[in-house]
Amino acid sequence: MVTESDPQGWIGGLVVAVIAIGTGVATWLKSRSSARVETANDGAKVELVDRLQARADGAERRADELFNELQKLGDQRTEDARAIERLTSDLAHTKTENLSMRRNLRRMAQGLTPERREAWEQALETDFAPLGPSEGR
Repeated sequence: MVTESDPQGWIGGLVVAVIAIGTGVATWLKSRSSARVETANDGAKVELVDRLQARADGAERRADELFNELQKLGDQRTEDARAIERLTSDLAHTKTENLSMRRNLRRMAQGLTPERREAWEQALETDFAPLGPSEGR
């Protein structure tokens, strides 16, 4: 037990009390500091997650836009392929008609005199000749 007459005991108790209070204050400051660090980390994590989510949303929107554009291009390609088929068929039909007309014109020339027939054949070769690549386009 510490008495008033024992100054060393009294000083020792004071030192122990100061150390206990200092330890308590240090522990309290450390816990406050840890809480601040955790709060800062949580805030940074939330901000990072928000930024990554915004990027992911933007990438998803861009992917949707590209998909729609690709879909339109596919549709356009299908339309173009159909038009090419139709035009190829029309060209084949026109060539067949042209050949038929040329045959009919040659048959018509059979009843002509030899002079007129020669002129008619010449006209068939020049005037009714199919257009070449540079003439009809």
